[in-house]
Amino acid sequence: GIMEITEDLWWKSFEKYAEEFAKARPNYETLDEKTQEIGALFQYELDIYNGGFLQAFCNWGYDCYLLEIKALEKIGADNSKRILEECYSIIANFENDDRIKEYYDIPKYLSEEDEEKLNSLDEEYWEDEDNIMEKMYNFYIEK
Repeated sequence: GIMEITEDLWWKSFEKYAEEFAKARPNYETLDEKTQEIGALFQYELDIYNGGFLQAFCNWGYDCYLLEIKALEKIGADNSKRILEECYSIIANFENDDRIKEYYDIPKYLSEEDEEKLNSLDEEYWEDEDNIMEKMYNFYIEK
């Protein structure tokens, strides 16, 4: 709708889902679909604005990334989805890398070029062309 979705309203609407999601980590499949999607969207928003895609990915893992992509598609945040897929493509080749014992090892092995690419993608994401908070609210609450 016309209504301005404030951050406050967004927190009030979704924080309980995000908390359940965090409690379930990494067994997101134990949650219902709506909680999985809202949880992924919420936690990714927080982490990307805090420390970028890498922080979100390393904190929440590959399964959460897949949920995030699915949820962005569902709410119609196509630009954000494209950006995150590009971010993932930069780190995807670490999937079979023996040096990576946990997600947080990934940043140690990024080339300068990869870091620069990720930084510029993060900046693009922060422009929030999709108005994610509003799309989330309209999709999950206004229905």
